[in-house]
Amino acid sequence: MSVLSIPRIFFMGSSQWDPCTINNNDQWPTYDFTRAELNWDFLGQQTPPITRDNFQSQFPTWAQTLQNYQNQWQQPPAEWNYYGGNDFSLQGNDQQTLITGGQLAYGSQPITNDSLVNSVVSILGDPYPWDNTNTPTSARLVDINPDAFWSTDFYLRSFQIGNNSGPYLYGTVVPDIRMSSRWMNVQRNLGALEIAGVAGVVVQTCLPTGSLTINSSGSNLLSQLDQGLQQPGVQGVMVRFVIYMTQYFTGNEFAQCTGLSGNDLLTCQYTTLTQLWAEALANNQTPMQNPAVATVLGTVGLWMENELVSMPGGRYLVPNDLVQPNNIPTPPGQPPVTAALGPAVAELQSDDNQVYLSLDLGSTIPEIDTSGTKADIGPLTVMLQLSDGQSLSLGTISTSDYDQAAYQATAGIVDLPLPYGVTAQQVQEGFLSLEAPTQGTPLSETALSPDAITVQTDQRGIRIDEGTEGSLTIQINQQGVAPSQQVNVLVAQYGPVPPPPQANAGAWALLGDADRIIAIPGGDIINVPASANGVAQISITPLSPGFPMLVFFPFLDGEPTPAPPSSIIPVFQPEAALTIASAFFSCVRVMPFDNDLPEQFANLWNQTHNLDQAWEYVYSNILYVYDMLYPVMKYYAGIDLGSQSSVGQNISAILQLTASDMVDQTVYMPVTREMSSGKRIVLEMYGGLVANNGATETIAPPPGFVKPKP
Repeated sequence: MSVLSIPRIFFMGSSQWDPCTINNNDQWPTYDFTRAELNWDFLGQQTPPITRDNFQSQFPTWAQTLQNYQNQWQQPPAEWNYYGGNDFSLQGNDQQTLITGGQLAYGSQPITNDSLVNSVVSILGDPYPWDNTNTPTSARLVDINPDAFWSTDFYLRSFQIGNNSGPYLYGTVVPDIRMSSRWMNVQRNLGALEIAGVAGVVVQTCLPTGSLTINSSGSNLLSQLDQGLQQPGVQGVMVRFVIYMTQYFTGNEFAQCTGLSGNDLLTCQYTTLTQLWAEALANNQTPMQNPAVATVLGTVGLWMENELVSMPGGRYLVPNDLVQPNNIPTPPGQPPVTAALGPAVAELQSDDNQVYLSLDLGSTIPEIDTSGTKADIGPLTVMLQLSDGQSLSLGTISTSDYDQAAYQATAGIVDLPLPYGVTAQQVQEGFLSLEAPTQGTPLSETALSPDAITVQTDQRGIRIDEGTEGSLTIQINQQGVAPSQQVNVLVAQYGPVPPPPQANAGAWALLGDADRIIAIPGGDIINVPASANGVAQISITPLSPGFPMLVFFPFLDGEPTPAPPSSIIPVFQPEAALTIASAFFSCVRVMPFDNDLPEQFANLWNQTHNLDQAWEYVYSNILYVYDMLYPVMKYYAGIDLGSQSSVGQNISAILQLTASDMVDQTVYMPVTREMSSGKRIVLEMYGGLVANNGATETIAPPPGFVKPKP
């Protein structure tokens, strides 16, 4: 099953990600993202105050001016990439992502002499709708919640290995299901990396068989993958990779900061960045983008029936205890450094009458420095707990099996042959854990649920508008397979701490009944009978704008309903085991309640028939946010959202890219997908007026956007 089955094809390289960082709110509460407006209360407290009357000149200046951050370092409120366009690609700093090898047998040494090795790996986006050449654009990454590091979606259309001059694989991704950041581990790197360089995530997507073009062209690895697609139960190709060791300020422009560290390094980098922006603007040049570059390491394999598209499946092992790396010295007078391992998954495999337990440790063992050295926590023993209380060792993963060289060779996948006398049935019925010498059990299959029940979904991020109903599908597994008995799932709502639009959200708090942001018409407990094969659907309706996290707590029928913890935190602690990395959840964005805007706009137009006043309404209520927060539109896309004439000249393209049926395309506008349906309708109405040169006809909003008469 999945990339843990044979054949496996490995790749490694760099990814470049280019988000616009002014809307992040992780340091300054600049953005009232619940309403999709600037945070006027906060901005009015600045010196000089930024108001609705002066923001067009004052806000960009303030955003790019160095300020003291908590008396630690200096940086601008725009943070590290004001002019970013949210692009995401598998290359960075002139380094491409390449195939490194593969495996055609469990436990074998990776094959590195195949003709597929060194082929370029790419992810691609959609073409613009008017581009007759069908040229793909970049993939995109977007946070569902601009204040949150746990809810990033990756929009892409296709995945490609090589080109037509050699071994080649191309396929389009499953429609309407995005890659999402999973297993966000903020202790992925224990070294000196800055900003989010200490964190790591895993992402996954799948390519249906019908979308694939494969030309093995002498590659045994690709030929075996192609043959594997013919096996019963195979749906297509799965791609899974980790993103970690992110580096910031990687351009040559920041070389002058080399040798500095900590707060001095950040101040130097931000000072250089703001100077470069100011010089470019003063000389009527395009201000620089400042993308981050991360390491990627992944696997291509087979996608099987009943496997989710975007979530790694299998036996799910999560942190259960802290470990102390042997290769991190203890500072004098300080306690030893401890850390939590990241999640892992395990699956049973068979090959030539031998049964293996294959483990994906791609996100499990942290690095301790900027070069990728793995933490040495000693040998890990894989244990099996049987129903009669007996414990069996299934084998040992030595340090050399997970060190940097081994990790990069097989993307963290380790195969253990089951020892003599241990059967596959015993492993399937028992519970798995990983034990470290003298350090307890750092990973356990039962850490989240004593019955090893998982609740996962491909819909990690959902957007829902006022007056609509949404739904998400969940998949329940017990010990990696569909449960044979009824499972119930409590759905609890959590909100960011502190609440929007405050800055620095880093945890979730359980919402009381009065604070709930969505309603679940069927009730908070979902009953999933054994006949449902572990699949259930949850309907949701919005109560108010906001960002609830729906967290799933499974329990067997007849067991007491779980008591959700009052908060969920980002870093594992033994006394509070549930973390953002391990929780079963879906992040919902309830869009601003703007359904009254189309009627307001229609009334304004019908009373004035004045195109200038119509423009002022559209800018003041819709476009000003994107004009201020996303200057990439002006300097890279060539559309000045603060100019009536520029918007008018480009209105056809704007309407094409903001259309509701484009929302899952990589070229959708706004890229952050925060425009409510009410605002989109107003923009369409305005576009119609511009197209008709401001003719004086009476206009009316669609029926769903008219308030009932009292």
